[in-house]
Amino acid sequence: MLNMKKKNNNAVAKSDKEELITALDIGSSHLRLLSGYVGPDKQIRIRGYKEIKSVGYSNGEINDIGKLAGSIASIVQQFQNEYGIEVKDVVTGVPGHVIQGENQQGNITVSSGQVTETDRNRAIENAAAGLQQLNRNDFVVIHKNPQNYSTESSENIVNPIGFYAKRLDVNVHFIGCKGLYKKNIEQAVSMISSNIHTKNVIYVGNAVSAAAITENEKEIGVIQADIGGGTISFTVYDAGKQLISQGISDGGDYITNSIAREFAIPKQSAEELKLKYGIASPDIIPDDQKNYQLKVEVPTQFSNQTEEVTITLGELSAVIYRCLGSMFELLFQRITSHGKSFLKSLDIGAGVVLTGGTAMLRGIDTVLSDYINYYSQNPANEFLHCNSKVRIGVPVGLRMCDDIRIPNELRSSMAPGIAARPDQAVVFGLLRVAKFDNLEQYSNSRSRNDDSDEVGKGFLGNFKNWMKREL
Repeated sequence: MLNMKKKNNNAVAKSDKEELITALDIGSSHLRLLSGYVGPDKQIRIRGYKEIKSVGYSNGEINDIGKLAGSIASIVQQFQNEYGIEVKDVVTGVPGHVIQGENQQGNITVSSGQVTETDRNRAIENAAAGLQQLNRNDFVVIHKNPQNYSTESSENIVNPIGFYAKRLDVNVHFIGCKGLYKKNIEQAVSMISSNIHTKNVIYVGNAVSAAAITENEKEIGVIQADIGGGTISFTVYDAGKQLISQGISDGGDYITNSIAREFAIPKQSAEELKLKYGIASPDIIPDDQKNYQLKVEVPTQFSNQTEEVTITLGELSAVIYRCLGSMFELLFQRITSHGKSFLKSLDIGAGVVLTGGTAMLRGIDTVLSDYINYYSQNPANEFLHCNSKVRIGVPVGLRMCDDIRIPNELRSSMAPGIAARPDQAVVFGLLRVAKFDNLEQYSNSRSRNDDSDEVGKGFLGNFKNWMKREL
C-alpha cells in the first residue's frame, strides 16, 4: 500500500486505490449512516445514505447501551438491505462536551542537519509530552493537528521535511476524548456484530469543519458551532490554525424542554411545535401573524381525556429567543475564557458558521448576528472581536455514484440534485476526516524501519526521499 502525503497540509491519503468509507453519526435526535468514496480533491461520491430516529442516546450521552446498539443494528440492517453494502468497519464522531483541546509546543535537535519524517514526529511527540489537561488517565488523544513548524531560518512552515536545520519547533493542537465515553461508543457498535468495528473516533467539530468550512474562513478567523439535539460542539480557527475545540451540554433539546415547561405541555408536543412553527425571534414574525393560535392537546389525569392548550406564535417564538440568547452567551463566554488562557486577543473576520439541526431554525442567523453586535458594544468584551456575519453551513462537494439514486433524505423539492442539510454536516465530514487525518502518520513506530533511508545517500537517495514525501 502506498502512503500518500497531500502537499501543504501534511494530510495523508491511505491508498492510491479508492477506499469505500462508512461513517456513523450518533446524535441525540438521529442516527445517520453513510458510505462513500473521497477523492484526492476531497469530493465525495455517495454510495449509500440512511437516517433514522436515535434511541438509547440523548443529550450527548448514552443512556441505554443496549437500546443504542439495537438502534445501530436497525440502521445497519436497513442500509445493507437497501444498498447491498456489507458494513464492516465504521468511523464515528464524539461531541464537544466529551473532548478537550489543548495547544502545546515541541522542539528537537535535528541531528542529521536535514529534517526527516522521524524528526518531525519526534517534535510532535515532544509537544505531546507537555500535555497537562489531556495528560490524565481519563483522556485519549484522538487528533494531533500540527499548526506550523519553524527552524532557525524559517517560520510558519507547513511541511518541514527536507529543510536544512539544526533545530525544529512545532505548535500542535491536540484533541483528547474521555476514554470511557470512547469505549462505550465502540462497545455499542461492536455489540451488534463481531464483524463490525469502530475504525476511528473523530471529534464532530473537525468533521463539520471538513464538510462546511472554507479555507478562506479558517485563514481570516471563524467560529464553527454545530448545535445538535443535546450538545453544542464548537471550534475556533484563525490564521489557518485550529485554536479552540470544546463543547457545551446544551442544544435543541434545551429549547424543547423550555417550551414544555413554559406552557406545561408534553415534551413530544413541544418538539413538534419547535420543528413545525419555531421562529428564532418574535421580531421576525409579521405583526398580523404574532397572535396566530397553536392548539395542543394535553393528557389529563384521566387516560381517555385531554385538555386543549392555546399558544400564540409570538409566545412560542419568545421562549425560543430567550433560549438562544442564553446559548449564545454561554458560547461566547467559553470561547473568551479559554482563549484568554493563551491569547492576547482574538479577531474573527469571517464571523460564525452554524450547522446541526438547530441551525435550521428560521431566523437563527439573524438572532446570532444581532447578539454579536450587542456583544461587541460592551467594552468588557474587548478580547474577542467577531464579525457579525452568520452563515448556515451545509456539506459541499457531494455527488452520487452513477448507479445509485438520490435518497429521499438528500432530495430537495426546490431544486434537482443533492440538497444536503446543516444537520448532515457531521456525517459527511466524518468521511473526509477519515480519509485524510491519519493519527498514525505522526507516529515513529510506523516508520521506524525506514529510518536508515530517510536521509538518502547521494542524488538517488535524495530523489527517493522526495518521492516518498511528495507522491
